[in-house]
Amino acid sequence: MSKSPWASGGRNFLKKVPLAFFFVMLCCVLYPARTFPQEQFNICEIETEGVSVIISGDMARARDNAVKEAQKLSIEKAVKTFLSPEAVAEHFQGLSDHIYSKSGDYIQNYTIIEERTEGDYYRVRIRAAVMAEGIRNDLESMGFPVARRSLPRVMVIISGNGNELRDIDNTLKPEELSSSIYIINEDLSEEGFIIVRYPRDDYGEEELNEDDVVSLGRNFNADLVIVGKASVEEMSVIEGTEIKSYEVRVSAKAITTDNAEVIASTAARAESYTADSITGRLDAIERATKEVADYLKVRIIADWQREVSSVKVISVTIRDIMSYSDYVTLRNVLKNETRGVKKVFQKRMESGIAILDIEMEGNARFLANELSSDKFNAFSLGIVCTDEDSLEVSIIK
Repeated sequence: MSKSPWASGGRNFLKKVPLAFFFVMLCCVLYPARTFPQEQFNICEIETEGVSVIISGDMARARDNAVKEAQKLSIEKAVKTFLSPEAVAEHFQGLSDHIYSKSGDYIQNYTIIEERTEGDYYRVRIRAAVMAEGIRNDLESMGFPVARRSLPRVMVIISGNGNELRDIDNTLKPEELSSSIYIINEDLSEEGFIIVRYPRDDYGEEELNEDDVVSLGRNFNADLVIVGKASVEEMSVIEGTEIKSYEVRVSAKAITTDNAEVIASTAARAESYTADSITGRLDAIERATKEVADYLKVRIIADWQREVSSVKVISVTIRDIMSYSDYVTLRNVLKNETRGVKKVFQKRMESGIAILDIEMEGNARFLANELSSDKFNAFSLGIVCTDEDSLEVSIIK
């Protein structure tokens, strides 16, 4: 594989690039293209780390192999959101031959967020935008009874408040907060949750009230926001030595964005004793955060599955009906092809608007997710808004 032109000297590469290229790139930065929500294209964002052995000092080859491994792991994670652990284990060889082997086909794009060497190994961590619908379709073509696991889209926000004195030693650093958030995201991602990232790194001492949290979650199309605080206390243990104790406390609660309900909350503490400040703090952060993440994960899954499994009546408003045939097509998809739907009742239709009552196992969020994955030949479907028991969609020609 050829090396990147940057590897042999960025300046020589720059001299070869036409000035027009930089003008185009500048325009892209100043006037970015319109972006659309990822869920519109059934894209999920997954972080993974790939590792490769460095052979004969060939760093470039090891890096490429580590990236490929990370991409493959991204697809493996995505597959687990559709299949049970038992199915994944039983059909591992078939999945390897037909899905994992072409991981690049399912990745829309990816970003390298960290890379490093450790002895004879090269490690690369990527954030990949995975085309989940393509994986779902291929799994179905292989004969798998694909059941989309109804788990919420989650955003995690952890702020570092230090102690009451606000001294520097007892305030979590941005990278320590990022580590705590990463641990929770990774734990949830392993279970099939879709992670919505809060696009800020300066969490600092910011505290959000529940109204702020709900508003923020809705803005980023998250179903649930985990918001919490973390603090560290650093003290000398043995006088005259460099050994110190580091006690980290992490508390968090999970809040739904549709009705601002707190469905789970917990707190944990962990201690570490060492002369190395960085290692001691991170070790305590990791253990306290992992305890919080494990508890919240179990509670969220139990609450979400209980909500989704019960039969409810969902009010669906369909707007922008320009053709009666389009409405009939959508109604037939709801009645005959949408998972969980038991019965469909038409309440009213006039002036391009239809109102239906849908009796189904699940909630409006679940129904919106199912409809967003359907493909209609003559039109597409836009999700206007949704809450627990109502859904509003528009027909887009």
